Amino acid sequence: METLSRIHTRMNFLGAWIRQHTELVTLTILIVVGWLLRIYLAVNTGGMVHPDEIYQSLEIAHDLKFGYGYIPWEFHIPTTPEEEGAARSYLFPLLYYYIFELCEALGIPHQNDGTLRVVRIFSATYCTTLIPIVYYFSKELLPPQRSPYTFSLFAAFLTTFWFQFPFFGIRTLTNSFVTPIIFGALLLHLRTTKRKNDYSPLKLIVSEFFAGALLGLACALRMDSVVFFAPFFLLRHQNNWKMLLQYLCIAIGFIGMFFIQGLNDLYFYGTFLVSPINWFQYNIIKGKSSKFGVQPFFYYFGRILVKPFYLVNFSILVGMLIYRIQVTLHKCEGIIRDEWFFAILELLVWILISLVVMSLVEHKEERFIFSIFPVIIILFASAMKEYYSIIRYSYRYVYGYILPKFNISRMPNQRELTFLQLGLLLIASLFAVSSSAASANKVDWAFFHDVNKALEWVGDQENSTGVIVFSQWFYTGGWTYLHKNISMNFKNDPGSSFRWRSDWQYDFLTKQRRYGFNYLISPHYQYWRAKINYNVSLVQELNLTFSLVETIDKRVDIWFRR
Repeated sequence: METLSRIHTRMNFLGAWIRQHTELVTLTILIVVGWLLRIYLAVNTGGMVHPDEIYQSLEIAHDLKFGYGYIPWEFHIPTTPEEEGAARSYLFPLLYYYIFELCEALGIPHQNDGTLRVVRIFSATYCTTLIPIVYYFSKELLPPQRSPYTFSLFAAFLTTFWFQFPFFGIRTLTNSFVTPIIFGALLLHLRTTKRKNDYSPLKLIVSEFFAGALLGLACALRMDSVVFFAPFFLLRHQNNWKMLLQYLCIAIGFIGMFFIQGLNDLYFYGTFLVSPINWFQYNIIKGKSSKFGVQPFFYYFGRILVKPFYLVNFSILVGMLIYRIQVTLHKCEGIIRDEWFFAILELLVWILISLVVMSLVEHKEERFIFSIFPVIIILFASAMKEYYSIIRYSYRYVYGYILPKFNISRMPNQRELTFLQLGLLLIASLFAVSSSAASANKVDWAFFHDVNKALEWVGDQENSTGVIVFSQWFYTGGWTYLHKNISMNFKNDPGSSFRWRSDWQYDFLTKQRRYGFNYLISPHYQYWRAKINYNVSLVQELNLTFSLVETIDKRVDIWFRR
C-alpha cells in the first residue's frame, strides 16, 4: 500500500507539473516527433533535390578529404579575366569535410550506409532546430497581449509537419542550412531589443554582436540571404541611442564574419573575399544564372498560392485586414491603434518584399525562397487568431441576438467557446497535414537514388577500373558515392533518334575499353523517349561484350565488360 501511495503521489505531482508546463511539454513533443519524422525520411530517402546538394557540398568535401572528386566551375580558380569561377565559399563544404574526418576517427566506413548516412542524420537533426526557433521567434514577434502560446505552437506544428521543411531540410543545401541561422539571429535580436532596459551594456553588445555574426555567416554561405532578413530590420526600425548601439554591434559582428570569410577565400582561392563578389557579379550583374532556366515573374507567387492551405489562409488574412482597416478608421477617426493589425501587416509586407526581390532574378527554383517559408508559416499561424475571433463573435451573436428571438435565455459559457475554438484548431491542423501530404506526393523524394546506389555498388567491387553512366553527370552523386579513385564517364540520353544498332554503340563503348571502363550503369527510364524495346535491344547489343551482373531497385542495370 505504501508503494502504491508513493506512485500515486508521484503521478499526481507529474500531472500537476505537466498542467503547469503545458506549453513546454507540447513544444517538446513537437520537437521529438519532428526529429523522428526527419530521421526516418533521412534514412529512407535517398537521391537529391538538386545537383547542388552534392556538388556544392559533399563532392567538394570528398575532394578535400580523399583527394579526388568532380569540382564544378564555382570552386575553380579562374585563369583568365573571362573565365568564371571562385563563386562559392568553402565554409559550407568544410562542415562536411570535418564530418568525414570524424567518421574516419570513429571507424565509420564511407559507404555501406556509413558516412553518408551520418551526414543525412546530421542534416535531419540540424533542420529540427527550426521548430523551436520558429516557436520562440513568433512569440517574440507577435503582440504579447494577443499572442498566447497556442498560436506559436501552431506555427511550430506547421514547421514540424509541412512537407517543405523536412523535404529541403534533410538535404545538404545551403538554402535550408542558412534558414535556422537567420531566424536564430533575428530571435536573438528581438529578445535583446525587448529586454534591453534590463541588459547590461556588455550583455547587450555581446548578444547583438553574436546576432550580427550569425547573419554574416548566412550571407557568407548564401549572399541572397540578405533578401530574407533585410525587410525585418526595415520594418522594425527605431530611432534611439540604444537601438543605434544595437545596430552598430550587429554591423561589427556581420563585418567580422565576412572578414573570416575573406580569410577563407584567401586560403582556397588566393584572393581575399572573392567568392561573394564573383557570386554577385555572375548572378546579379551579368545575370548568367538564366542559362539554367527562366521562369516568369509570378512563378514564386504561383507556387505558394497553388497550395490549398496557403491559399485559404492568405484569403482570410487579406479579407480580415481590409475589414480591420475600415472598422478601425471608422472608430478611431483615422488613427489606427490595432497592434495585431500591424503584426499581420508587417509579416505580409515582409513576405511580399522578399518575394518581389527574388522574382526579379529570371532563374527561379522553389528552394531559393526556403528562408521565407518560416515567415509564411508564422503569418498563417496568425490567421488562427482571426479564426478564433470569428468564432468568438459568432458565438456571442448567437447568444446575444439569435436565441433571444426564440425566447431562449441562456448565458454564454466560456468552456463551450474554448471547445469550439479547439475544435477549429484541430480541423485546421488536419487540413494542414492533409494539404501538406497532397503536396508531398507531387515531389520526387528520391530523385536518382537508384543510380547513386549503383555507383556505391560499383565502388565496392575490387575489380572495378572505370564506370560509364548512361546519364548526365550532375544527376549522379559523383565520386562521393562511388568512393573509388577510378575513371567515370557519362553519356546523356540520346533521345528519340537513338538506335542501338548504330555507330554509337560501337564507337562510344569500344573507345572506352582502352581507358579501363569495365562497368556500365544503365537506368531503364533513361531511354523512355527511344522508340524501341529497351531490354531486348540492350541485351542484343551489350551481351556481345558485357554481362548483366546486378539490378538496383528493378530500375537500374549494372553491366560488366568481360
